Amino acid sequence: MENNEENIFMCMLPYPLTVNHYWGRSCAKTFLTKKARIYREHTVYAVQKLLKKKFEKDVVLEMTLFPPDRRKRDIDNTFKSLLDALTHAKVWDDDSQVKKIIARMLPFNPAKDKKNIVIIRVSELKDEC
Repeated sequence: MENNEENIFMCMLPYPLTVNHYWGRSCAKTFLTKKARIYREHTVYAVQKLLKKKFEKDVVLEMTLFPPDRRKRDIDNTFKSLLDALTHAKVWDDDSQVKKIIARMLPFNPAKDKKNIVIIRVSELKDEC
């Protein structure tokens, strides 16, 4: 697989919210929680400082999650808030462009500087046969 530096975006972001903390409900309405709006604002700010150009084609999203604590977590519970925040930050037009996700969650390590963050790498999807 060939890498073209123009088609890669890397960034360190706050640890994504779980779906349970992202959406709120009131009667028949679903809405973004205050925590979700703050998370999205922080993500937009971090991305806009680094992003040179929006991805127009389908992409691969790679993420390495550094959890904030030792609690048991489902890795897939972080996808929606991260994808929505990256869409809002204009990394791509729509998160339907994400055709492949490669994710890993490292064990909590209080001695490490990296905790409560996610490191992402977005690249154009190459033809895979």
